[in-house]
Amino acid sequence: MIKNKDRFFNFDILKCIAIVMVLFIHIVASELYNYGKISGNRWMMANIVDSFSRMCVPIFVMISGFFLLRKDEDVKIFFKKRFAKILPKFFIYSVIFFIFTIIFKDVKDNELFSVFFRKSTYKTIISIFFQKESYHNFFSSFFQGKIYYHLWYIYMILSLYLITPFLRKVVAKIERKSINYLVFIWIIFMVLIPFLNVIFKKNIKIYSPAGQYVGYFLIGYLLAEKPLNMKKWQKYTIFLITVVLTVFLTYIFTKSSGKFFDYFYDYHSISVFISAVLLYDFFVNIFDVEKVLRKVKNVIKSVSAKTYDIYLIHPIFLFFCERMLKSRMNYFLYIIITFLIVFLLSLFTSEILNRLYNFLAGMNKRREKYGRKKDSK
Repeated sequence: MIKNKDRFFNFDILKCIAIVMVLFIHIVASELYNYGKISGNRWMMANIVDSFSRMCVPIFVMISGFFLLRKDEDVKIFFKKRFAKILPKFFIYSVIFFIFTIIFKDVKDNELFSVFFRKSTYKTIISIFFQKESYHNFFSSFFQGKIYYHLWYIYMILSLYLITPFLRKVVAKIERKSINYLVFIWIIFMVLIPFLNVIFKKNIKIYSPAGQYVGYFLIGYLLAEKPLNMKKWQKYTIFLITVVLTVFLTYIFTKSSGKFFDYFYDYHSISVFISAVLLYDFFVNIFDVEKVLRKVKNVIKSVSAKTYDIYLIHPIFLFFCERMLKSRMNYFLYIIITFLIVFLLSLFTSEILNRLYNFLAGMNKRREKYGRKKDSK
């Protein structure tokens, strides 16, 4: 059980690892659907990178489960703190990506940067804000979760926030055995049944954003309270086996079907589930971070604090890298260089925007303080 606040640094590391995995998934994702159209080596490289990164979303959800379910606070305070932190940026970036999609929809690769110097670009942006149809299209896409591919995660995590006050009461009032039972039922419906569907070619499906991920939410809380009852070598061995299985089974099923088979990439596939839980358990209960990463603690904490911003903004930089670099270099180099560019630019932009936000917030507080003093006189 984690009692020392210094051990929270382990969660900072997990968040950094998870955001790195997200970037790698998005960098190679499009190539996986080109099976049969590209070389086998190129496709397999994308398969390996993606398979080793599939734990990212479960890890993020488990971290949220640990930090949110262990607290006891008023429901109004909870929603005020969480939604104030998530919703404004979510909405702003939704607007940005809505406009971004319109501006770059039919732009050719050799015209990507010239777009910024065209008067027509800014006329289009202005016209978007003065057309009723634009508002209708935006809010229609916004409430259907269709603004941009990566924003699905925000809808999912918000749905978990909505049931968090209830889950807090559950974990506080009932014994651990009962919570384990809930997790066990979740594993049957969300992990085991989909796996059996693939093996026996059935089609039993369970759909619900909150229901799909609530098990990871609870597991994040439970494993931080009590680690898995397994020997270290067993955990390491099973982790490696499940990650390799994701690579191997994706290749086998894709080859046999003649097109990309993505079940084993699903965040609830049996291999991703096991590897994600084991990786989380390792960093929360086994890894001695102070001995290994003490010298870079401030850097990791800084990146960890910006993972939400990095997640929101990175597709913009990835879009340009994919259009400009992908066909011009060795694919392995493309993956590495694109990751570095996207990560560093996203981190830098997040830092600038956060400083700007803090500056504006500070000015607003000083203005309110000055106003109160003036009124008192």
